[in-house]
Amino acid sequence: MNSTRILIAGGDLRQAYLADVLCRTCAVETIGLDKIPNPPGPLPETALAALAAPDYLMLPVPAMSDDTYLNTPFSAKRIPIDEVLDCASAQTVILGGKISGTLAQKLKERNLSFIDYMEWEPLAVKNASVTAEAAVQIAMEELPVAIEGLPVLIIGYGRIGRLLLRKFSALGASCIVAARSPAARAWSEMEGAFSCDMTALIDGVERSRLIINTVPVCLLTKDILAHAREDCLLIDLASKPGGIDQAAAGAFGLHTIWALSLPGKVAPATAADILAKTIFEIDAERRNGHGTL
Repeated sequence: MNSTRILIAGGDLRQAYLADVLCRTCAVETIGLDKIPNPPGPLPETALAALAAPDYLMLPVPAMSDDTYLNTPFSAKRIPIDEVLDCASAQTVILGGKISGTLAQKLKERNLSFIDYMEWEPLAVKNASVTAEAAVQIAMEELPVAIEGLPVLIIGYGRIGRLLLRKFSALGASCIVAARSPAARAWSEMEGAFSCDMTALIDGVERSRLIINTVPVCLLTKDILAHAREDCLLIDLASKPGGIDQAAAGAFGLHTIWALSLPGKVAPATAADILAKTIFEIDAERRNGHGTL
């Protein structure tokens, strides 16, 4: 990939680490990372219009902060997503995380190829592992008790839910998995957990000192939260709109943490390595003619 040109636009610390990794083998330029000391290949915003189209345009996770602007938590500037897309050509491959319907429509209208790398299975699994590990860290930091013997309710049994069960069980927690699918509940039981249907959340909530939600639907409503222990810690790992009624949790005095984008916050170097490997895999598939773009 020595001749490959990559523009990294916006994002958190993982994007900065990613630029460091990729600049060893690619020509890398960055924009929207001006709060980070000495990012590789920094571009002034005004240079976007004159920039030659890159081979890859790396957008952050999530790609946009709203329907108009690039997600730039490490920049003092707000950069319209249209200005970033203007530098791409039909040959540019755009990669981003949690690409919204608005952005997907913009890309299709411009006839630009794109991949949501959060849907690339190898990356999604590795990212889920980092997220689950970070949730363990949060629980250890926020709870005054050990994980050993802790009653933990895990809501959802997708990638993150499975890895949460594995990591908390390894530390001796007593885990309950709430899942809609009978197959998911059966698999969680094979891993040593108790299980319950989503319609039986109240029982799991009443029994648990730690509740971790992974489902981006508000399942922990006011009526459900009314049954939570006063000393319960709630961690919401779900993307917007989340799975916890935050207002109700606050009214009940429940300690709630909405922990978004954990890989980029707690392990940005690892998250960057995962992203870099994903880019190399995608590039290899494209060069070998096996890509799906």
